[in-house]
Amino acid sequence: MIGLLTRIWVTLVLSAALVWPGCAQAACTLEATDVAQVDEGALHAAAQCALEQGDAQRALAWMQALLERVDYPVYHADHGRALLALGQYPQAMAAFERAMASAPPPEALRVLQHLHAKASQGQQPDSAWQKMVALGWVSDSNVNAGPSSGLVNLFGLDFQLDPGGLPIRATGATIELQLSRHLRLSPRWQSAVRLVADGTSYSGASGHNQRSLQVEWTPVWTGLAGGDVWRFPLGLYGLQRGGQAYQSGHSMGAQWIRPQGDTEWMAGGHRQRRTMAQAPALSADQWAAWAGWKRVLTPVATVQTTLRMVREHATDAAYSNRQAVLGWQLDWQLADRWHAKAEHLWLVQRNDVAESWASEPRHDRGASTGVQVTWRPVQGPQWSLSVTRQRTHSNLALYDSQRTLLRLGGQWMW
Repeated sequence: MIGLLTRIWVTLVLSAALVWPGCAQAACTLEATDVAQVDEGALHAAAQCALEQGDAQRALAWMQALLERVDYPVYHADHGRALLALGQYPQAMAAFERAMASAPPPEALRVLQHLHAKASQGQQPDSAWQKMVALGWVSDSNVNAGPSSGLVNLFGLDFQLDPGGLPIRATGATIELQLSRHLRLSPRWQSAVRLVADGTSYSGASGHNQRSLQVEWTPVWTGLAGGDVWRFPLGLYGLQRGGQAYQSGHSMGAQWIRPQGDTEWMAGGHRQRRTMAQAPALSADQWAAWAGWKRVLTPVATVQTTLRMVREHATDAAYSNRQAVLGWQLDWQLADRWHAKAEHLWLVQRNDVAESWASEPRHDRGASTGVQVTWRPVQGPQWSLSVTRQRTHSNLALYDSQRTLLRLGGQWMW
């Protein structure tokens, strides 16, 4: 009973601190030079006062000192407010998620969700460049997407594939570098810029090593009736495989988001031009349209469902196809600083005409299931472990395959 009353009191304080931040007056200075000697209540009051007066950097330092002592939802909320004021949006989102994991009362939950949305959309004055570095390890059971069986049918005859055509198991190291920035162009228009470079190096399968570079610029239109948000991503990318140019392309699209209580409705589409340097027949124009929704199930869990329809026109008509992808994703807070995500995708692909060696057009049915567990400390890198299982069943045995990926990595943001 005492624990329940304490929890109710903490969440009520959380609600009051978020809805009426000016109601508490406190000195913004501390008598002791060492924060470790300051009473917990006085330190929190000073941090809140610093937030009200716009000294977010000092508030952040004091809130981090508080969280090192005790793990309270209200402290995570004020920690998130300080991060938000400094433009550190990913870290602010994580802090608000930890506060929401305490099952606060509806009024406080709505305020936290609003602050979380502001962090996710970057609805703040111009931010500094956000940097991210991720290092990891990957184990791939089928790095070359080889067929499940070595016996395939070509030109109406059965052939046995040599070992090089069968699935190749490999392990490797991964690295990702990311720069991003949000800018406010006007009261309604914002801009997001993102630069991503990544690479994977496999042991014993160097022909499948790859590096990629992606640049994306996204104008964002906000402040509309109903809380609608429009995004218009424009992107360029290039991919190298085995040390040679493999694929490049550009894309443009539009995305619409409408929050409605505990639900977000989403829709969008894009056009992408893909050029294959080593296989020109696979170069294609792709059009895609999608729709979905995201719902808060509990203060610690959300679910999202999306349906995507794709049409590709390839240089060689045999590779032109139609695709449908249906997926769901569940995110939830396992415990303080522990987060989990599970997702499942179903894919159907039908090619327009048969390849020269095949008796009928390719028709694939596939599924992908993945689980990821992430540990997010107050400071320092976040660590994640994920397992993904992919299965493709095709009417052409050459494309029938299965694959398992195991990933372990750490991510640093500043």
